[in-house]
Amino acid sequence: MEKLLLVDGHSFIFSSPTWRKEYLQNGRKVRQEVVRSLQCYHDAGNEKVVVVFDGKGHVHRAEQAEKNGILIMYSKGGATADSVLERLAGRYGAQDEVTIASNDRLVLDTCAAHGAIGISIKGLQERIDRATQNFRSDWKIQSSPE
Repeated sequence: MEKLLLVDGHSFIFSSPTWRKEYLQNGRKVRQEVVRSLQCYHDAGNEKVVVVFDGKGHVHRAEQAEKNGILIMYSKGGATADSVLERLAGRYGAQDEVTIASNDRLVLDTCAAHGAIGISIKGLQERIDRATQNFRSDWKIQSSPE
């Protein structure tokens, strides 16, 4: 059984007033910041991480790409990130330990019906902060001279 974290990328962006404002000016840069934040979480733990962004209205060279262990996906035209998250939860929710991070209650409820655990973006941010703090504490203990 694998641990899998599925993240609604735009919920993550729009949960931060700073990122929300920056997104209007440079969406690509903000998406990279989201991936960087999730990369730290991935590196500190043992969960596979997938972040899904709405692809409509954007031209992307690839529908998905993997960057340092994070799978980055964009929905196809006519689909939403929500539908991709729900489909992934349906595919993996019964066999793996799947957590969905979104601020969309309907998405969380639908994914829970497939056996996934739903958390808010605030809950995800708390997990990221805790994992980063634990990683730093462990690193400090391991790297301190004896």
